[in-house]
Amino acid sequence: MRQGVVRVAAADAARDALRGTLESPNPGVRKSAAEALGDLGDAAAVPDLAALAGREPESSVRVGVIMALGILGDPRVAPDLEPLLKDRDEYPRLAAGCALVLMTGHIDTGVLTKGLRSRTPWERFAVAMALVDLGTPEALDLLAGLLNDRVPALRRLAAGAVVRRMERQAAAE
Repeated sequence: MRQGVVRVAAADAARDALRGTLESPNPGVRKSAAEALGDLGDAAAVPDLAALAGREPESSVRVGVIMALGILGDPRVAPDLEPLLKDRDEYPRLAAGCALVLMTGHIDTGVLTKGLRSRTPWERFAVAMALVDLGTPEALDLLAGLLNDRVPALRRLAAGAVVRRMERQAAAE
């Protein structure tokens, strides 16, 4: 019992320390802290991450913060992310579109369609994963555009999502 209490206290202290490093002068530290808080599922970090998303000067850090917020999935911060759909840099715009899909189910087809057409495979993959997670007919219709992608893994991801949709439809009939 005592060891369990000690572990919980240590985990809480580690999360508190990570939240504190969101204010680090080093962009790499801020990005790593944001990503770790998202991976840990630290819902208490949502207000700090949301505040950082709007004021962070470094594009790569904004992406890490936005994706952490998407993973944490608190729809109350969606209004904080919506302005980032018009970010001056492409990657934060794409991350905001994906995060909003994960948080709210809202699909900004302009941002996501552009992401699906990106020359960079990881960008197409990030959008595809958000659409797969959403799983709505509209999301899967967008995913169908990847069935002819030049990257086999993206074709398989899209095909699997489309097949699962067809199976669900057949079972419902």
